[in-house]
Amino acid sequence: MDASLALTVSRAERRWGLRAAGVLLLACGAGMLLLAVRTVGAAGALLSSLSLVAPGWGALAQAVQAVATVVRPADVVVLAPPWRWLVAGALTWIAGWVLVALSMPPAEAREEPASAAVNAPLYPPLAAWRDFSPATFAAYAAAILGSEVVLVLLQTWLARGLGVAPPTAFA
Repeated sequence: MDASLALTVSRAERRWGLRAAGVLLLACGAGMLLLAVRTVGAAGALLSSLSLVAPGWGALAQAVQAVATVVRPADVVVLAPPWRWLVAGALTWIAGWVLVALSMPPAEAREEPASAAVNAPLYPPLAAWRDFSPATFAAYAAAILGSEVVLVLLQTWLARGLGVAPPTAFA
């Protein structure tokens, strides 16, 4: 066999292969975890919880949850969680992240010469500058305390004076 026809795999190709395998394992692990959550019947609760922590995606996640609730019938309550899917999904997901981490090239340390300013004295007005001022700290603390007091008084007034329930006073 001719030596020029031999297949050689470069480091970059191996890195991308590891990364692709890691992403595939991540997707499979997430799918198994979602299957376990769906089997238990907690998919609606999971989607509503995730919609609160997904900035910008909350409305989309709530819309998907609403469509899923309308389309499928009520879930059956499962007394025993599907441990096989939970454990397999978690291990697969962790293995995917390990492969993604192994696919990252190590950072190379760069040797840079020291700057001329390393041992030079500071400009005198800059050397005398102090970054912390007690007056600025007191002003910020008073402003934060004042805003909290205003919010508490406003919520109390809304709850008592107008008869609005306290949790919905600012909703």
